[in-house]
Amino acid sequence: MLARAYAYAKNSVSVASLNVSAFNDIGTAPQWAQEAISEVYRLGLMQGRAVEQFAPKQNGTRAESAQMILNLMSVME
Repeated sequence: MLARAYAYAKNSVSVASLNVSAFNDIGTAPQWAQEAISEVYRLGLMQGRAVEQFAPKQNGTRAESAQMILNLMSVME
């Protein structure tokens, strides 16, 4: 949702490059999710949970959701 919101706001198309080598657990996510994760990581909207861990199968917290929204608003300014 973050990648689509950014693309919509900027009137652009997502250009995810699948450069998510910073995370060693990204392979457990579906292909479409890997592309979105790559895009939001590239944009600085999400950073992952721990060093080299994105935790794609885990639920997000309210605090993480709030941080993602704040990050989205700051890059759109």
